Amino acid sequence: MNSQTLSQNIIQRFRAEYLTSVSPIIEHASTVSLAQRWNLLFQCSIQPKSELIDPEVQTMLMDLYQVATLEDLSPKYIGEGERWGAIISPRIGTWTRKRVACIDHWFVSSRSDLLPMLDRVKAEWHLPCDAIQLPISPNHRSVSFLAEGPQACLEECVYAADWGATRPPLLSSKVFKEFSFFHDQDLNAWWLDFCRLLEPEFLGPEPENVKSQLQKGMERSLHSGGILNVYDHQGLAGHVSWYRGSDAELLIPQCWQIHYIVVRPNLRGQKVAQYLYALAARRMKLEQVSLVCARVQAANFHSRKALEAVGAENVLEYYTFQSDSQERSRNFLL
Repeated sequence: MNSQTLSQNIIQRFRAEYLTSVSPIIEHASTVSLAQRWNLLFQCSIQPKSELIDPEVQTMLMDLYQVATLEDLSPKYIGEGERWGAIISPRIGTWTRKRVACIDHWFVSSRSDLLPMLDRVKAEWHLPCDAIQLPISPNHRSVSFLAEGPQACLEECVYAADWGATRPPLLSSKVFKEFSFFHDQDLNAWWLDFCRLLEPEFLGPEPENVKSQLQKGMERSLHSGGILNVYDHQGLAGHVSWYRGSDAELLIPQCWQIHYIVVRPNLRGQKVAQYLYALAARRMKLEQVSLVCARVQAANFHSRKALEAVGAENVLEYYTFQSDSQERSRNFLL
């Protein structure tokens, strides 16, 4: 698929749908105009180039979808004239490793077009699929309508904060005075203790795969970011890690990505996560890159509350829907 297959009117509709609901924090995330950033993302997403995709991700995608070449995973356009349109790409679930049909770009003429669009995507998507995913700004005019749909499930939220302008305050508490801090420790010194803090619900049906992904992120944090572990008399009390990167879906060319944060269960609800974020902010080179981003499972209310308390804003939400194959299986079982 390439831009020549789409009319300029359709491309303009895709652009307008995104830009009219984008958060100001995203708009001011770069000196390059938001429209230019969107144009670059659009061209890269409809014409994927192997040199721009991590080789490991390419291999994982091809293995999961059982295809011979990357071209077999090209995005697909589905539309209804200029009433609505969608560009769908095959993805891998962040932690689940499920096959996801992600609606990368979309536009609708009215809120009532949204569910018919999703139904057509389900019916016409040509690759194996465990779920349909739709990214949408919390400020979008259709989000309330989407949230009311019985088939929609809010799965993930993306938060962003400008800590270069307003750093989170370092709280004072008797709990925090009992902590000792270790920066950028070798993984062998704390990895097993860290794994014991992970909830079974987070690890899911393939815990070793999730742990492997986490470990790769930790190694990246050691290379281009930082790791902070806090201890008390019971051992590892909390962890936060981050690395320098970007976020194409948010049109952010540079940011600090919060890779992972966890607090020991008996310490939750005592603002330990806020404290960890404040300590991390003092270790980040915010004079070089001031923006911080974090992706959080929607059900993780503790992390979402902690992010909001340190000045982060919910800038993007991911809703998932059952694919037709899932619904057929469910109906058969019933």
